[in-house]
Amino acid sequence: QVLFGGELAEEALSAVIGTARAISTTSIFGLRAAWGNAGGTDRVGVVYERSGSTYFQALLGDGSSVGPETRVASDAPSADVAWTGSYFVVAVADSPARRIDVFAFSATGLLGATSGFSMSRPPNRVQLDRIGSSDQLAILETSGDSGVGFQAGLTWMRVGSSHTTAPTFESDAVLESSGGTRAMDFPTVTRTSTGAFAAFSHFRMGGGGGVDDIITYLVEPSGVANMMARAESGDGNNEAELDAVWDPVTDVVGLLFRKMTLSGAPQDWYLGTYDGRGVQLTVTRRLGAGPTRSIAAAGDSNFALSGIDSTGTLRFDRHRSPDLAAVAGSLTPAAGHVEFLLGLGGGGSSPNRYLGFAETSLSVQPVTCR
Repeated sequence: QVLFGGELAEEALSAVIGTARAISTTSIFGLRAAWGNAGGTDRVGVVYERSGSTYFQALLGDGSSVGPETRVASDAPSADVAWTGSYFVVAVADSPARRIDVFAFSATGLLGATSGFSMSRPPNRVQLDRIGSSDQLAILETSGDSGVGFQAGLTWMRVGSSHTTAPTFESDAVLESSGGTRAMDFPTVTRTSTGAFAAFSHFRMGGGGGVDDIITYLVEPSGVANMMARAESGDGNNEAELDAVWDPVTDVVGLLFRKMTLSGAPQDWYLGTYDGRGVQLTVTRRLGAGPTRSIAAAGDSNFALSGIDSTGTLRFDRHRSPDLAAVAGSLTPAAGHVEFLLGLGGGGSSPNRYLGFAETSLSVQPVTCR
């Protein structure tokens, strides 16, 4: 056992940067990624925006491309991707049409069935993931504007046996809504052993106190969503840029978020843990300032975080899943600015592998933690 900064950690961290692979030489935005395994081979699906259009690309575990880059939308405010167990599903928010469009892709990146559903308000952010080990997906969205009001909604989708079968939309529910300046935003959802963990930020538009918290839900395979907690309330800050990942070893969810002043000025990043049912386990840990942070889990009882700190240095740290005790370490700035991190399974005696993505001239850097 090793001490880092006065905290007890189980192991030291050794991070190895692989050779970066460029997927696009044009700056991209809104990157999201999902990991799966098909026949023992790692598959990674990424969605991103470039020059006003949203694309999907399938990758191998070393970041090399598989199949074509496919354009799925233009001028979309948000998109996300999930692995069903055998193929990828992409959800895209189409605000002008008040729709969420869904695209299925094979493990090798070939487009299959497409579908979608209409909404009462224009969607502004969309996230999705599996519900437990079932063939269902939970699509969490926030929608609306100051004119029509805001809402957070959840849709259950049952996927087909292959990417050529259109999914079935089974039910949907409004989790919270308002007719005025009370907004819901920054949704995040990740599967757990008992279903899915869903969360979104709840705040008042244009500043003002009284509404500032994170609302968490347990999404059950039966299609029921139960509110579990309201966290971070009454601290005088709004919570933003939520991102949740699940560690299957401990059945613990890590929730990364950033605090903002009520007027919108960015503050520090924080990390908290929740159990598989959405109940908060630990007091949130302050991570510090900086423009970007990203979180990933690779089945090794740790949460890995990458990001740029307030000095411009690229950080790569791990925190134990149950109690957030730190396993500290960092990469050099020369490694590039990793703005999105994805865990690639592993655990046990296997190396714990991650892919780090840089959004400026999209590049993929394999990272191994030992």
